[in-house]
Formats: sequence, structure tokens, C-alpha cells
Amino acid sequence: MVATYSSLGEDLLNLCIMAGPKDCAAIRHAYLRNNVLYLEASLSRYVEHDEDSDWESRLCRDRYRAWTEVNADWRRLVTEERIDSLARTSEEDTENEADCMYAFVDPLIPLVNPAVAIELGLIETLKHLVEKRGIDVNAYRWTNYTHGRVGPVHLLMHCIGCDAFESFEYLLSTSDIDINCQYKDEAEEAATILEHCFGFECRFFRGLLRHPTCNFSTNFKFREQSVPLLFALFFLTAFFEKIWFDVRVWKTNFLELLAAGVDPFVEEERSGDAIHYARKLSFSVQWGSPLHKALEEAVGILEDWVATK
Repeated sequence: MVATYSSLGEDLLNLCIMAGPKDCAAIRHAYLRNNVLYLEASLSRYVEHDEDSDWESRLCRDRYRAWTEVNADWRRLVTEERIDSLARTSEEDTENEADCMYAFVDPLIPLVNPAVAIELGLIETLKHLVEKRGIDVNAYRWTNYTHGRVGPVHLLMHCIGCDAFESFEYLLSTSDIDINCQYKDEAEEAATILEHCFGFECRFFRGLLRHPTCNFSTNFKFREQSVPLLFALFFLTAFFEKIWFDVRVWKTNFLELLAAGVDPFVEEERSGDAIHYARKLSFSVQWGSPLHKALEEAVGILEDWVATK
């Protein structure tokens, strides 16, 4: 119904009911044609919503899709100048003492900023930016509204953070994507995308592991834990108490590493192999605690895996 694309409320809804489907479609087209203010109102509503809401995100996405369907020439608005100037969605509010961000609400941001296109699920916009405008899919340039404070990160991280799996799969299919780089441009301090992804939903981690360019030798280096399974065990102990940590996700991703062919017998000078390191960590925590049980389960997984090989 055309009323779902309008800010005019019940008046327009009643008009559409009286007009019928054919005239309703004409009203919808006339209302949306070149109506950039409609986009601005839609984006403002999304940005000003205090809490993360899938419903608000879908509503904003559907409104942008409706607008681009009517305005089929929207691609002419995607210029290099706008791609550069609208790469950031916010900046620090220097006039206030409190630590806060000032959000930009330019109606064209979702059409020229790939991070926001990912955030809202505008896959056709993302494809246009990559395939026709030639944006660098590995650049640390763009921010979105959900994670604006984090700063620019790799586009794959935007997909993971926004649970945008369709966009994630699309980026993995591009020829220039680099999945072995850091998730954020911070010299040598930042974790790689694969390391950072280890605590996220399994399908993202699995997608990275199965990519033909995935390189275990360069992907694991966080705090000098360069052996994949040792990194996974370190990750378990380091982040077990974090509110976002899910031991079920960790276990599944741990099994994914083994399924990908990671050798459990690879040793590190200080830690030994994976079984030795898991036992060592298990002895170092309180017996019977949830973390101890998780480490003991990891030992069992490794021993069972070795026994079947």
C-alpha cells in the first residue's frame, strides 16, 4: 500500500483505499518521484531511534528500495565526490563536554556509503558501488550508524557486526577481497578479520575459513598466539567472562578449525601443542568452574579428534 511509503499518515491511507489499486500505484509513483525529502525523513527516523531495532532497519531499507524503484536514475547521484564526502556517518560533538557523536543525516548516505548500504541491507546499492563505481573493498574508509564510534573498519567487519550475511557472501565473491588483513587500520595492534570473527556467529567464521585465499600462517598473530588452535584456547580463557561471549559459538568455531585441517600437533615453544596447552589452562583455573568445564570439553574434543585420525 502506498501509505507505507508516506509520512502523510491516515489521510493518504484513506485516499488510497478510495482510489483503488491502479490509481494508488500512480499516487505512489507521483509521491516518490524525486522526493528526496522522503529519504531524509526515513533516514532521520532510523538514526534517531534510540535502540537497535531490526524493524526500524527493515523499514528504512524498504523505503529506500521503494524510492530507488521509482527513481530508476538514482545511480547518477552516486558520484566520486559524494562517495568521498559521505564516507563518515558521524563526528565528535566538540561543543559538548560529554563524549558524544553528532550523526550526519544526508539522505544520499545509504546510496554512496557501502557501510551504511550493508547496515540497511541495500545489496543492490553495494553491488553498484563495487562493480560500477570501483570502490576499494579493502579500504578502511567508511563508518555506519550502528558502530560509528568504532571508526572505519574493513567492509567484511561491517557485514559481521550488522549480521548482513548476504552482503558478506557477496564481498567474499569479489576478486579483490582480502580476508587475511587486519579488521581495523591500527598498525600492528589490530586483530585480523578471522581472529576478530572467532567470537561471532559460526556462518561468518566458516565463510572465512572456506575462502580459497584463507591463510592460517598470517591470520593468527594476536598477542603472539600464531597457532590457530592455541589462539582459540587463549580466546576462550581471555573472553569467557565477557557478556557477549557464547561458549556454544566458541565450540562450533573450534570444531570448524579442526574440520578445516588445522593440525592439533603443531607446537609453540612456550605452550606445546593444543592438547598440552588446553590441559595447562584447565589446571590454572578453578576446578569445577564453567571455564574449567569448557577447557575440559576442549581437551576431550582434541583427544577424540586425534583418536579418529
